[in-house]
Amino acid sequence: MIKELGCSAAQLLGAVASTPISGFLCSAYGWPSVFYFFGLLGLASGLFILFLGADCPAKHRMISEEEKIYIQSSLGGAKEKVLY
Repeated sequence: MIKELGCSAAQLLGAVASTPISGFLCSAYGWPSVFYFFGLLGLASGLFILFLGADCPAKHRMISEEEKIYIQSSLGGAKEKVLY
């Protein structure tokens, strides 16, 4: 049913979790705190992905050569795409 709605479980969980968090922040610290909180949360998650993510398994710095070979062989001929 979730696929029919075009949503992922993370989107639904985010909506459910952010509502009470927003309510608490508004009542405790005022409405601007909601924007600061979720802005900092977005910035932190963006930095996390920027430093720990990679374009493809071959470029990832935190996995071993064995893992890279295993992942690339299980992809079944998928090659690294070069975007121009």
